[in-house]
Order: sequence, then C-alpha cells, then structure tokens
Amino acid sequence: MSASALMKSAVSNQQRSILLSLLAFAAGDAFGVAYEYLPERVPVDMRSMGSRGDWPPGSVSDDTLLSLLTIHAVQSGDSQESARIFRREVLEAAPHLRGLGPTTRAALGLPAAPDEGLVVVGETVIGNTNGGMMRTALLGLGYEADRDQERREMVVAMTRVTHKAPAAVACAVAGSALYSRALSPESESIDETLRREFQELDLLSSDLALWPESLKIWEPPKAGIPLDPLETLAAVVWVVARSSTALEAFQLSCEIGGDTDTVSALAGGLIAAGGNGADLLSIPWIDDVKWDEVPDLLTASSQLAELRGAK
Repeated sequence: MSASALMKSAVSNQQRSILLSLLAFAAGDAFGVAYEYLPERVPVDMRSMGSRGDWPPGSVSDDTLLSLLTIHAVQSGDSQESARIFRREVLEAAPHLRGLGPTTRAALGLPAAPDEGLVVVGETVIGNTNGGMMRTALLGLGYEADRDQERREMVVAMTRVTHKAPAAVACAVAGSALYSRALSPESESIDETLRREFQELDLLSSDLALWPESLKIWEPPKAGIPLDPLETLAAVVWVVARSSTALEAFQLSCEIGGDTDTVSALAGGLIAAGGNGADLLSIPWIDDVKWDEVPDLLTASSQLAELRGAK
C-alpha cells in the first residue's frame, strides 16, 4: 500500500488531517534511522531512503510501532484502564518490536542492558529518556483545547507505564499539547503552549517549570541530540521553528545528529498536523517507506478523529 492510497481511504477532513500527521511521523521515523547516532556527521541525502547496517531500508522503528500501540489502547475518559491495556499489548508485541529501548524493556520486566536513561530507584525503573514523549505525543491529536485536563491525565498515565521521571512525564504532556494545538487554526504559539503545560503539572520542581524560558537561547549540541527528554523536546521545537515543510523538518532533524529518528518523526508530524504537510506525498522516497508494516495507521487516525470529536 502507498501513502497516497492510505490518504484516499480517510473518510473525513478531520481524519485526513490526522492521518497526514501520522504518515509524516512514520516517514520521519523511517528516514531518520539511517542517520541515528553516527560516529561522524554525513551529508543528508534527501533524494533517497538511506540504510543502516542490518536495519531494513524504509522500516519504521519502535517510535512508530509503540505510538500506534498507545493510540489503540486509549479508552476515552479512563486513563488507568488505557494504561493497563497498553502494558498488556506491548508485552505481547515486544518480540516483534524492532529497536525497543532498554528503559521500556526494563520497565516492562523484560531483559535490558544498562543504558542512558535507565535509572533505577530501589527496585523501580523510573525512566528518564524521550521514549515516553515519543510514543504519547500523537495522543494530542485526539483532544481539543477544551479537554486539556483529560488529555494530561491520559498522557501521564500512559507515559508512566514505562517512564516515571518528572522530566520525561512533563515532556510527554507538553509534546501532546503541541500536537493538540497544531490541528486548531486559532492555536496559540508554541512558546505559550509550553509555558502553560509545564506550569500546570504538579509533579514539577520550580526549576523544571521554568525550563521553557531556556529555549530562547537553546542550540543543538555538537554531539547530537541525546535520549534526554528535555533536549529532545528542545530539538523538536528548534526544528519546527525553522521548517516550512515536512521534508525540511526531516532534513534539519538528521543534520543535527543524535537521536535523529525521534526528532524527525516528532517534528515532521507536527509540521504536517499544522497544515504544512502537502509536500509529503511528493517526496521521492515516500513509497520506499514500508507502509505494509503499519497498515493500522488508518485505524489509528480514525480512532484519534473519533476521540477528538467526543465531548
């Protein structure tokens, strides 16, 4: 199945807007994998889908697969049941999830090697990576601004299945807010959204609540974007501010290095949700993405459209 065929299957304008964002997220994920954590920077070739080692060219990573599992687990108005469903579903799917990170594996009781962000307090893995934000940000597409509190409760519960650190949870909530606002023509600025979301969460220290102000002087680190959730969110905001199309977002995300697939997916999805994804279907390599790996993108877009329309 092609990206164009998927788009033609959408049944409403709302679903089409959401599906375009999901397609951009998956495409950015698949494209960004080839540039992830390279020892040396290489020119980003925007004409073709790259490859990396034994990773199948065009395949998405756990960024997309876990995001879809998260969306499918949502039970409107019941965040705790949604979290239980997600935990069960991801445990069943784990053997087939390419690139599943150590924090998520450890939090679910699966074998995991020590890695950045794998933080253990007592016998609990608290998880302080960008993995929680990566898989819950798209949930924001399912909530209008007048349901902010419901969105926050859902995202917090779903994130804490694997990531319990305050920064990881805060970035997940903030990321979902950016996606929620992107679909609304009257949406506020990214700066305003981030300030409010960080101040709304009771779990934050005063220092963390003031973090959005640091974005005014943030620049990509020379070593590339780490798994740190705050650095990842900053990178996504930085890329979106400098991109007018999804393709530009993919390129910038890969040029700054580090966790390129996560930044590319999140930034590209936001650009498309904001109405600037028209170029997506004309990207030369768009149908080199293995869309057959994620046929339930259409179902996910329908679920989010239905959730956004619920009152």
